[in-house]
Amino acid sequence: MGEMLYQGKVKQVWSTDDPSMLEFRFTNQISVFDQIIPSLIPRKGESLNRTTAHWFNL
Repeated sequence: MGEMLYQGKVKQVWSTDDPSMLEFRFTNQISVFDQIIPSLIPRKGESLNRTTAHWFNL
């Protein structure tokens, strides 16, 4: 496990053993106008992760 490089309201970025690769971790939390809403959206983190992976692969 690497070290956390960045933490936002709904995302964390971690280093990996491979210096050319980063690990993104998304939560199911909702962030609106710089506020975190207490309710969650099921599988939101997974969806954001898949979307990010798609665009990085392109």
